[in-house]
Amino acid sequence: MSFFERGIYEELVKYENNKEKLKEDVWASFSNFYRKGLTNPKSKLFINHAEFKPPIKEIVKLIHENSGIAFLAHPYQYKFTDTENFLDKLYNEVALDGVECFYTTFSDKQTNYLLDFAKERNLLISGGSDYHGTNKENHNLGIGRGNLKISKDIISNYNIEKYYSSF
Repeated sequence: MSFFERGIYEELVKYENNKEKLKEDVWASFSNFYRKGLTNPKSKLFINHAEFKPPIKEIVKLIHENSGIAFLAHPYQYKFTDTENFLDKLYNEVALDGVECFYTTFSDKQTNYLLDFAKERNLLISGGSDYHGTNKENHNLGIGRGNLKISKDIISNYNIEKYYSSF
């Protein structure tokens, strides 16, 4: 989330009449504003970020050209109508290296699906709390909401040399 989006939120919430004009569930927190407003195509607050960003293939290519590892972060957070179908399509189009399987809001079913998805395609797995400081309610460094219990063993089979061979 970029600086200007937070500024928009902070300015809009200063004025009570904005909440009356737009009776969406976006005012409780910046996270709600971002997810239910700015990134929701059905919201009057929607900003089409796709117009300003390069295609995913180009992004992954740049990551690889710079000896980086391309992961898809928290796929169930993107609110696709069919996340599993999206993952299949993305995998077939883009040379991803890994997928985030452990995330603070994922159910056990979602985590297990992603673990199977990664294993079947020989992808690296990761996890994280998505902690970005105190701006997220009930979000704590390293554990997110609750206790993620991400084992450090998930990186034990990373072949880092494969990714950093250009150095």
